[in-house]
Formats: sequence, C-alpha cells, structure tokens
Amino acid sequence: PNFLLALTQKALDQYTKDLPADTVVMIDSTLTVPENVRQNKNKVYSLPILATATEKVGKSMVANIVAVGAINGALGLFDDEVMLNAVKLHIPAGTEELNLKAFNEGKSLVAGA
Repeated sequence: PNFLLALTQKALDQYTKDLPADTVVMIDSTLTVPENVRQNKNKVYSLPILATATEKVGKSMVANIVAVGAINGALGLFDDEVMLNAVKLHIPAGTEELNLKAFNEGKSLVAGA
C-alpha cells in the first residue's frame, strides 16, 4: 500500500507489519507508532481525528469524514469541491452541514501539522 489510515492501535499494529518505507501513514494521535514504522522512516501524520469529531464537530460518527478531509489535505488528491460532492453521495440527507464541518476540520488538522 502507499497509504494507511489507522484509528485503533490494533489496526495500526496489524497492518503495519512489512509496511513499505514509502507508505504514508495517518493515525489518530492517541496511538503509539510501532517501531518498524519509525525505522522505515514512513511519513506519519499523527492527528486528533477522533477528538476532533467529538469535540469540534460534536458527533463521533463523523470521524470518517474528518479523516477524509485530513487525507485529502495531506495527499492533495482532488479539489475540495470534488471531494465534498463525493461525500454528499454517501451521507444521509440533512447531514450535509455537519459533514462539511467535519471535512473542513479534518483538512485544518493537516494544515496545522
């Protein structure tokens, strides 16, 4: 893989075994980076994804959208408008404003990193 997102320690430990050195790793800031990831000198973004969803956006269920904003901010995959249109296709009607806030909060996490 060239990118890995892990929001739990179990997932991080499991999926970083034999991870290539050029893999970008994004984790929640509550996690401990495994030694092999440090030795590989992987690019690691340690961000408060879960806390941002709960504390800044107000709903833990939008952590995935916070992560989407952070991923796009870090990797610059698409214009924000394209990403937000994709997000809107996969969220319940009436939650657009909440998810827009989550996306923007995620993006700002990377801007401050």
